Amino acid sequence: MRPDDPGISGDTPLLRALVDPGWWKLEAGVARVTSFAFTSGDEVSCYIDTQKRRITMAERYPNVPVGRFLALAARSLGFSLSSDPEHDPDGSPEHIVLTTALGRNQHHKACRSLARNTVFIPFEHFRG
Repeated sequence: MRPDDPGISGDTPLLRALVDPGWWKLEAGVARVTSFAFTSGDEVSCYIDTQKRRITMAERYPNVPVGRFLALAARSLGFSLSSDPEHDPDGSPEHIVLTTALGRNQHHKACRSLARNTVFIPFEHFRG
């Protein structure tokens, strides 16, 4: 687990590209983010929500919806947030990774809770 970066404030909005169709689903006609969006690998790649980042993500992931959540929601569930520009294809200072030292069952529970705290943004609205 990486150390938490206190420079990332709790009210920082973060974006997660929902590149895998299993990372979101329709429930009663309403799209929502699933926990699978946060269980892929040891580190979850996200970006700080800025206009510049939205443009870059729209170019990199055309026709892909996005999940948006606050840093505070992730931290409250046991995730650490760390800046990680060196592992971003663009070297973006907006690149953030989420890590956790929770055990397997607690980790999956935290991922489900974070998914419930994540707003689904269709790509049409995200790009607009």
